[in-house]
Amino acid sequence: MKIAIDPGHNCLCSNGKHDIGASGYAQEDDLTLELGKLISKKLESLKHTTINCLPSTAYSVGHSLASRVNKANKANADIFVSLHFNALNGRAYGSEIFALSQAGAAIAKPILQNIVALGYTNRGIKQGGFYVLRHTSMPAILIECAFVDNKKDMAIYDAEKMAEAIVSGLVGELPQTVDSKPGTLKVLQKTYLKPSTKQSSQIPNQQLRTIIPAEYAIADLVGEEEGHYLIRMADNSQHFIYSGHAVVEVN
Repeated sequence: MKIAIDPGHNCLCSNGKHDIGASGYAQEDDLTLELGKLISKKLESLKHTTINCLPSTAYSVGHSLASRVNKANKANADIFVSLHFNALNGRAYGSEIFALSQAGAAIAKPILQNIVALGYTNRGIKQGGFYVLRHTSMPAILIECAFVDNKKDMAIYDAEKMAEAIVSGLVGELPQTVDSKPGTLKVLQKTYLKPSTKQSSQIPNQQLRTIIPAEYAIADLVGEEEGHYLIRMADNSQHFIYSGHAVVEVN
């Protein structure tokens, strides 16, 4: 598959306009550039083709947007993915994805599910008249990963995990790493797979995944934190599970 990656903003235009995006606990253009590189690297390791849509030069923000779209259209990309981070008033938080077509919304759904599983609030899949969504000739999505001016969002932000959530949502798999620890999850009693180590009563029901006693193959034991295992399942989704309700055996 050929996927166009657009790291939002990152434009020092010849007319003097420096498009850096949102500011807060981090800078949007720094985050999108780092995230775009990680996503492209992971997709290419899975034998997909990526197109870097960031223009090398632009004389205005509008010209920068047109250049991004033109790169994707000229390359006949299958999917266009624009990466962004939100900011508002310091109190807004969570993740959302914009799409104009049904095809775009279908692409967005598993990506947003994966991002929410990292601990972000689900702000939904929305329609938005962004230039890059209106002018691309392939299904396109614009991901607002988190709020750069929200302390909670930035405290849990991890570029590697965000890249994995987006890649697995896009193509249904992740590249294997040399330090992956596959194994077996033995669930001892009915419990929940969770996006964080919070008690299940403190987490919205739609973010919980019920799991019954049985043995399950896991792709990786990512780590242990506050009495919980952090595991990556065979479908590449990541979850916390209370260690009092389960045992993980690494192969």
